[in-house]
Amino acid sequence: MRIIAMYGTANTGKTSAIRKAYEIFSKTVSVVSFKFRENGDDFEAILRMPNGKTVGFFSQGDCGEDTEHNIEVAEKAGCDVLVTAVRTKGTTLNEVEEYCRQKPEHEVLLVGVIGMWPDSNPASEVYDSVNKSSAISDLTAKHLLNVLEYVLSVI
Repeated sequence: MRIIAMYGTANTGKTSAIRKAYEIFSKTVSVVSFKFRENGDDFEAILRMPNGKTVGFFSQGDCGEDTEHNIEVAEKAGCDVLVTAVRTKGTTLNEVEEYCRQKPEHEVLLVGVIGMWPDSNPASEVYDSVNKSSAISDLTAKHLLNVLEYVLSVI
């Protein structure tokens, strides 16, 4: 299984970007399963492409147990690719590194989240309040989908 990890600090839009990428990707494939996590914001979904490849989208990645859960569920579902969130340090990143050590034939790609959010960029806050969305997470989601498309083409 390949892992595409949305990599960023807390509250930088990892979940938003994964959600937007899922919404776009799910329009062209079969949704095998979808459920919201306990917090009501994060979700996990398994999707199957017409060619039989399976992709898991798991937006929760705030602690190591989340990442461990995401990898375990995606493996059991037979996912070829897992898209998940990880923090820049600590147990979430450690879980992904441990997975790589245990299964060196698999790959992990870290996709960074741009750190331009309302607290550091007032223009982003204005854009969000007018358009009810985030330009930054839209761009990040498109980049994530480009990475996913590439990974699916080479596995």
